[in-house]
Amino acid sequence: MKKRILFGILGLIMFMPFISLSQNSIKGQIKASDGNPVAGVNVQIAETFFKTVTNSAGEFEFTKLENGEYVVNVTYVN
Repeated sequence: MKKRILFGILGLIMFMPFISLSQNSIKGQIKASDGNPVAGVNVQIAETFFKTVTNSAGEFEFTKLENGEYVVNVTYVN
């Protein structure tokens, strides 16, 4: 029984680096039609709770995402 638990723990430790490799990110920059970055824009991944606001350079980033396709919604109230 102890050997089985030990092998299970060792297997999990060996598998952990592969889990971190499968995580992805989405990042970008929001710019106005004149090319200037826009701060304070709401950015959300559709059908999830992932949301953020662009910084002063208009940049946003979502990290630790699973593999897949995502729809990103962007809203801004001036």
